[in-house]
Amino acid sequence: MLANAKIKANLFTVIEILAYLNNCATYFFLRYSRKLATRA
Repeated sequence: MLANAKIKANLFTVIEILAYLNNCATYFFLRYSRKLATRA
């Protein structure tokens, strides 16, 4: 039971990290594409 809860907690942590990285990637992609748009 305790091990199961630990695995679930780790899974949520991984999901949070992935969501955070996804947000960062989206942010930088939007910034970069905006720079390209202003340059063109």
